[in-house]
Amino acid sequence: MLIDIDNNKKNAAIKEFLATLLEKLEEEKKSIHDKKNIFEKQNRYYRVSQAYFYLELIDLGMKHLKNIQFESIDNIDSVRKLKEAEAFFSKHSNYFTCLKNIEFSECTSKINAQFLIYADIEIQLDALFDKANDLFRQQFNAEGDAIHELVFDFKRINRAYFKTNEINYEEYKLRALFIMDKAKLIVIEQDYHYKMLFANILLLILTLGTAFILNKAINGHFLFFQKINNAEPLEKLHQTLSQLSL
Repeated sequence: MLIDIDNNKKNAAIKEFLATLLEKLEEEKKSIHDKKNIFEKQNRYYRVSQAYFYLELIDLGMKHLKNIQFESIDNIDSVRKLKEAEAFFSKHSNYFTCLKNIEFSECTSKINAQFLIYADIEIQLDALFDKANDLFRQQFNAEGDAIHELVFDFKRINRAYFKTNEINYEEYKLRALFIMDKAKLIVIEQDYHYKMLFANILLLILTLGTAFILNKAINGHFLFFQKINNAEPLEKLHQTLSQLSL
């Protein structure tokens, strides 16, 4: 009962935070729109184009926030969308000066750390799923099917570990490595984006985010791999982690 009350308070605080964020963006949108009108009257076309660009960013930010429809701190869809919004505003933080005193950590600190990692893995898997759809558009159907199967396999073990507690962490790691072996790195040489996604997913799972937290503190980037130009780093990572005592 006490846990439920505490969770309800956390849910309410996050919803209030998101509502405040949306309200600030609405105020900023009105302010920038008014400035754009002034620039247009003054024929300051460069400033007008800047205003249009910022207004588009604000609209995208508001769309992210409205799409969250936050339910609870133990709802994976809500947490995943919250993390996606955080990534968007972090990427464009130089533009959103109106939010400089607002930190998403006010929300994420209220969510279980492992559940945040679960959300991060799901985001990476969704990105990998989208890359597989690109393969279908290029008529690489077999490769696209293989990547989709990989994503579904990962999502199954994620649910078994994070949601239903059907397996322990040791079994989770073993199954993750088995999935990577089964995939045979089918498209690994085609596009560095695949290698980056594979590596980030594998490290997220096998370190439960520890490597990423350290990397964020040292380099300022959450994702460990920003770019991989060939398969060698991932293959070495895979071999090294496979040899670890699980």
